[in-house]
Amino acid sequence: ETPSVINLSFLKDTVDAQATLAIIPEESEVRIQAISEKIKSKKRTLRGVKDNKDGIRFRLNGLYIKGDVFYFQVELQNRSHIAYDIDMLRFFIKDEKLHKRTVSQEVELQPLYVLGDTSVVKEQSKSMLVVALPKFTIPDKKYLHVQLMEKGGGRVLSVKVRNRTLLKIKPYEE
Repeated sequence: ETPSVINLSFLKDTVDAQATLAIIPEESEVRIQAISEKIKSKKRTLRGVKDNKDGIRFRLNGLYIKGDVFYFQVELQNRSHIAYDIDMLRFFIKDEKLHKRTVSQEVELQPLYVLGDTSVVKEQSKSMLVVALPKFTIPDKKYLHVQLMEKGGGRVLSVKVRNRTLLKIKPYEE
């Protein structure tokens, strides 16, 4: 009847990001950086996972795994005459279909490492990113949603990666 604490906080802890790094046994940041550098120059292995909007193309070129780390090879191409200032690149697992009056759940995945310029894609240019994420699988009726957002702009690009695409992941071999 008279609780000692009335206010409850449901804010996400920053401890989760540190715990994610602790999950990966001795996949040192230096090793992840070296693998990311090599993956950046690899040829495209995936087709059809892309989005275009107002002269900007966002394409997933390849998926690789080494140990307990996934590597996403992402190509950004700006064919417009306006630079694309990147606000954020988000990876999260989302429910497949939303029905009226149902709760949607999104689980955001924090990257372990991002290789490449994540601030801007200059006009009339291409940029390649490699994003390292902890290993995961996608449950039934869910998908991985990758979203790229522009600072103060309307050019928001997103792609859906389904489990069948994720299963096409290539083992990284040196």
